[in-house]
Amino acid sequence: MGQTYYGGADIGECLSTAYQIKEGDIESWYNEWLKTANRVYKYAEDCMSNGHNVSARDAYLRATNYYQNGAAFYLDTNPSDPRIASTWEKGVESFRKAIGLFPNKVQTIEIPYDGTILPGYFFNASDEKYNSNSSNNNQIQVEKRKLPTLILTTGLDGAQEELYFLGVAAALARGYNCLTFEGPGQGSVVRKQKLHFRADWLNIRIMTVPAILSLVVAIIGLATSLLPYVFQTAQAFSQSKQYFNITTTASTMSLWFATPD
Repeated sequence: MGQTYYGGADIGECLSTAYQIKEGDIESWYNEWLKTANRVYKYAEDCMSNGHNVSARDAYLRATNYYQNGAAFYLDTNPSDPRIASTWEKGVESFRKAIGLFPNKVQTIEIPYDGTILPGYFFNASDEKYNSNSSNNNQIQVEKRKLPTLILTTGLDGAQEELYFLGVAAALARGYNCLTFEGPGQGSVVRKQKLHFRADWLNIRIMTVPAILSLVVAIIGLATSLLPYVFQTAQAFSQSKQYFNITTTASTMSLWFATPD
């Protein structure tokens, strides 16, 4: 419900779902959130069919969160559960339908990495039009009037789609472009591509960010959960002259980097 302010949930939908969940029952959690996600997704589809694009967009956004942070979240206790990938990807599908209805263009990008790609989104805060003729997913199409750009990435158990509710929406309203991406161990990258966290995660930052430095005028790294460690370490070893301002919520990195005495 904390993501309600920017359209990530509806309080009534959350409370009615929670009321149906059996306490301590992960299967019940999954089933009830999946029912809610499917119902809201169907409502979005019906709205689209009837030309109600704003209602469709808002419902797709809520369904995204219900699939990912609702239904799929606790399935990760059993990484081999086949429902994880399908439920998670349903959230990605819902989000991509939502961003297709945004007033300003959102570009789905692919960041080359170690023989594969990392998924990302580039959110344009300007209402100036993009060159729609480009088919290169690795080339961010920046508007003529360059705006400061924030790079946002999630933490240990998040999704880049939810970053819209946690920072992107607020940034766009204040005139900032946003680029989000997922690295190994995060979101769809670990669930679909089976790429896990690596000890030198900072190298992902070094390998991917320079490819876009020339396209923006400022970069602010916004990190949550595990990522304060990653971004601060990356900046310490970066050769870039760009300035990274680390903003974070409560960090849990001590849970994941604990070592024996």
